[in-house]
Amino acid sequence: MAQRLTETAIETRRAKLESLVGRVESLSPLATLRRGYSVCFRWDTSLRVTGYRQIAAGDRLRLVFAEGGAICTVERADKETG
Repeated sequence: MAQRLTETAIETRRAKLESLVGRVESLSPLATLRRGYSVCFRWDTSLRVTGYRQIAAGDRLRLVFAEGGAICTVERADKETG
């Protein structure tokens, strides 16, 4: 009986741990990239770009994807382009 209670306690803790691992993995920046998002950086300063006001036509950007990346030149940056 004691062995069965110990096995149940271990299984309960294992299930909780697996749940926590899943939650942590879902918060990972790489998991976000795998969902189709990218991260954009200014080429000249390596600062992360979070909005169109930080860039202008002609600026070079570095995009980071889940697999690889790209170097791009901005053609237009405004609130309506997206």
